[in-house]
Amino acid sequence: MSRKKLTEEEKKISRDLARAKYREKNRELLREKNREYRKENPETVRETNKKWRDNNRETYNAKQKRHAQKHPEKIKERWDSWYEDNKERVKFNKIKRIYGLSKEEYDRILKEQNDCCFVCLCHKQTLPYETLVIDHCHKTGKVRGLLCNHCNTALGLFKDNKDSLQRAIQYLQQTAVLDSAAPMCDDGSTPEINRAIPHEDQLDNYKQ
Repeated sequence: MSRKKLTEEEKKISRDLARAKYREKNRELLREKNREYRKENPETVRETNKKWRDNNRETYNAKQKRHAQKHPEKIKERWDSWYEDNKERVKFNKIKRIYGLSKEEYDRILKEQNDCCFVCLCHKQTLPYETLVIDHCHKTGKVRGLLCNHCNTALGLFKDNKDSLQRAIQYLQQTAVLDSAAPMCDDGSTPEINRAIPHEDQLDNYKQ
């Protein structure tokens, strides 16, 4: 009695069923073989996985989402561990994304400033996180230099207004002279200072 000739579709189904039975029967053996292969061929495995992800992006994203929802603590633990090992990478990826500044460019500017804040000249090692922040023009987005957090915040509070900054300098110069002169009234009290009057005119009134 002759056997029924199977169609190509039926042959495929038969092969798939045979493979499935074999995988079920030899699950642990196959897992061990896969582990050994991944260990011996990391580059090939990465390329294969990347190619599959690129060709099956929606399926991959859905699978990742289901896994994250099912194992939130495991995902957090893995992310925290990765972050601890890649802090510099995360830092400069963010800098590149926001300011368009590469690590090499950042290091070049830092070297030109001798690892110091451009304004107050404090060394980065004296700062809380031993790092200088990036100062940039808010109109053009162009990076101007590296500053300590205090100086960067100060410029931001002055809104980069040169006239206000110049008046602040004049104010400090004026009050420094008044403080150092420490004029006294006849009764020994400190005179009331009118900030609107030039300090030279006020000092003259107390030079007796």
